[in-house]
Amino acid sequence: MTFAELLPQMPQAFAGILVADFLRYFITATVVYLLVWRVFGKALAGRRIASQGPKPGQMWREFRHSLSTVLLFASTGFFIFTMHRLGFTQIYEDVAERGWAWWWASL
Repeated sequence: MTFAELLPQMPQAFAGILVADFLRYFITATVVYLLVWRVFGKALAGRRIASQGPKPGQMWREFRHSLSTVLLFASTGFFIFTMHRLGFTQIYEDVAERGWAWWWASL
């Protein structure tokens, strides 16, 4: 595939990668938050470093900083996608094709 052929697919590909990375972050962060602060909040209170919870606005600031990380990961994923589609790298989608040892080594 040439760059000119790939170019029309790029916005949708980047958006898909960005949404997937955001959902991976958001779902994981939400589950951890609910478990640590809501479900086990009282049981874990004695193990906290700080005596009180987050200050007002702190969670929003951390969420915004996390979005920059999501954007960085999505950009990396998009770069790998682009290089794969242009034929510069190979992605094995079937683990059976190379085996689990290769899959772990490729990480």
